[in-house]
Amino acid sequence: MRRVFVVVALVFAWASIAEGWGTKGHGITGIIAEKFLTADAKAGVEDLIGRSRLVWISTWADVIRDEQPDTAPWHYVNIAPGAEGYERERDCADGRCVVEKIEEMKRVLVDPDREKTERVHALKWLVHLVGDVHQPLHCANAADRGGNSIHVTLDGERYNLHELWDTTVIERQHLDEGAYAKALIDEIRESDVASWQQGSAADWATETWKLARTVAYVDERGEAIVDGAKLTRTYVTTRVPVIDEQLKKAGVRLAGLLNDAFKSAAPPK
Repeated sequence: MRRVFVVVALVFAWASIAEGWGTKGHGITGIIAEKFLTADAKAGVEDLIGRSRLVWISTWADVIRDEQPDTAPWHYVNIAPGAEGYERERDCADGRCVVEKIEEMKRVLVDPDREKTERVHALKWLVHLVGDVHQPLHCANAADRGGNSIHVTLDGERYNLHELWDTTVIERQHLDEGAYAKALIDEIRESDVASWQQGSAADWATETWKLARTVAYVDERGEAIVDGAKLTRTYVTTRVPVIDEQLKKAGVRLAGLLNDAFKSAAPPK
């Protein structure tokens, strides 16, 4: 199949513009998730948001940031440099990070004592945050501000690493969410679904953190990308399969989370 480039956007409290994956990336995650929802989950989603679709609510959490700036840290987690993976006590002691907010929103979604509005908001958050936790620079170091402080050159144009992963590459492809999502769905096997839906948000963050270290922050030669680096097209093209898989995992895992939630959730008030 024709490979496509995915954009990754960052949501860091320090960023001037923050979205999760780019708008298209979040939309792709929502479309993939819908493909793997059970009948109960589809009914549960429709009960909360009517005939709206996951793709349509996938960027709601970014839209409300101006009104709720205190939610900015919810979109990412800073993991200690050199660590092997996520640890709550060290990386998110206050619970205000993407990992713990996924767990919190899951609890809200299945709680029959919560008002419907709260559960709707929890659904919208989950659709967005599950996408975020699969973006390598959302589970990364704080020191370089998710790549914002790393300026690079590609094809003679200057970007920061954040911007490159965020919007630049995908916009060059002129592709829409539907075509991209369909291509990825066609690659997903039943065994993938069973495997990917295992684990917790903490496990997913650890997995993503390892990709940040080995994929996002190093060039095609395995050397650390530093401020002022010149990147080649090979850097971009060799990252596409990894990003593709992260989008597929995000969609499949979101579906699994919602399938479990609506299987156990009582009817809303």
